[in-house]
Amino acid sequence: MYAALRFGLVKGRSLPAPQFVTPGPLTPKSEGAGWYATMGIGPDLMQATKDSMRAMVEHVSTTYHMEPVEAYVLASLAVDLKISEVVDQPNWIVSSYLPLASFG
Repeated sequence: MYAALRFGLVKGRSLPAPQFVTPGPLTPKSEGAGWYATMGIGPDLMQATKDSMRAMVEHVSTTYHMEPVEAYVLASLAVDLKISEVVDQPNWIVSSYLPLASFG
């Protein structure tokens, strides 16, 4: 397998868990504009989900200059939650995927 990674540093911003952008669709039926994802990691599935969604609301609010309540409403409508990993017991990884087509 070959992998190429590119990292960017955003000064003055602290991220609670990894976040990433995908270059294309996750499924054949999704828009082709890519996705932005945030993650929650921890031993409790519900808390990991909340952490992931809180990070997404923060991202949308900051990046798109929305009030947090507006970002929350958008996230509740457009974000796709996925359990990304369960093999690293006792930790769960939950990812929140936002289609970038929502803003284009």
